[in-house]
Amino acid sequence: MGIIRSIQELTQDEFRRHHPDHIPVTASRVISGETLAHLAGAANATLLNCDEQVSDEAKRQAAGIFDFLRDLTDGYDDLSFGDRLNCAQELNAMLHDLEQLGVWIYTALRRTKMVGENWADKTPMSVTIGYLNVVPHGRSIKQLMIPRRLS
Repeated sequence: MGIIRSIQELTQDEFRRHHPDHIPVTASRVISGETLAHLAGAANATLLNCDEQVSDEAKRQAAGIFDFLRDLTDGYDDLSFGDRLNCAQELNAMLHDLEQLGVWIYTALRRTKMVGENWADKTPMSVTIGYLNVVPHGRSIKQLMIPRRLS
């Protein structure tokens, strides 16, 4: 799972000492398509990850959800409430199919501000980043460790 991982083995203080360039973000298990649709509506950007231990079939199914979410995130503000509901229902079906393959999805949102190195105007811009992590069934994730700096 790389640097984005559960910190169950380490206390937060120990983790901060070992990885001062990361911050913990509370994660929760996705149990509905509505939660996925909310992520698309709330996030300006997304980071979508599938654990290496997930089967190839589950990775293909997760990739379909990732593609759907990226498209939904791009056009969310232009959708009617009825279209948003339809998207949430479709995501619910996709989530159900994915869970049948032995995986769970966790999500987290990080609200922050960013400034580009080469921006003439150094006024910070608010951004919300949505994180989605697909892991084998039974793996509990309470927090994701997210890089402090945006790049």
